[in-house]
Amino acid sequence: MVPLVAVAVALQLAALTPPSPQCLPRGDGLVCGYQCIANLQSAACAQTPEGLCAKTPSQVSCWDPPPDVRWMLATDETLPRPTCVTRDGNIACGFHCATTLSDVACANTPFGACRASFGRLLCFDPAPEVRWAMAQAGHFEAARCESTLKQIACGYHCTSIGQRVACSATPAGNCARRFDAIACIDPAPIVQIPSRGDPR
Repeated sequence: MVPLVAVAVALQLAALTPPSPQCLPRGDGLVCGYQCIANLQSAACAQTPEGLCAKTPSQVSCWDPPPDVRWMLATDETLPRPTCVTRDGNIACGFHCATTLSDVACANTPFGACRASFGRLLCFDPAPEVRWAMAQAGHFEAARCESTLKQIACGYHCTSIGQRVACSATPAGNCARRFDAIACIDPAPIVQIPSRGDPR
């Protein structure tokens, strides 16, 4: 008998039929993919249905979410949707986008974070193994950014002292400060190794 979970997953996959890719002319050739876009000089396409493209008069750029984020976007309507932003001819697509007077950047996942401060710009995303661990635990914790007059740091448990700031890279990490020093630590992740059967 086929497990009910396998049946449910198969039905979900069948329901997530992607749209057909398209092609646009570019010079003497073609560019193919999804959300294709062009300006007077060039054309580009995302490589996944969940990707995004944007253009300025001088630039065309496309972005695709990581594989696990693609799945989340297709199966969880409560997640924020990615967007594209432009600034001074620059383009960025993703989540939690931030801009300075001349630049722009976005996180690649809904759980990432971006911060612009005093002309500086920084984005952060938890690593794939960290996202996997959060998915297994059934709880996603969004990262955040903290800035001082001189520094920006993004991650978890951000701690600042004076003009210095630091964050851990995982929710399981921690940061501490003493006098004018800051230190952060992240425990090594436990990776589940697939069973290879009876070793005998």
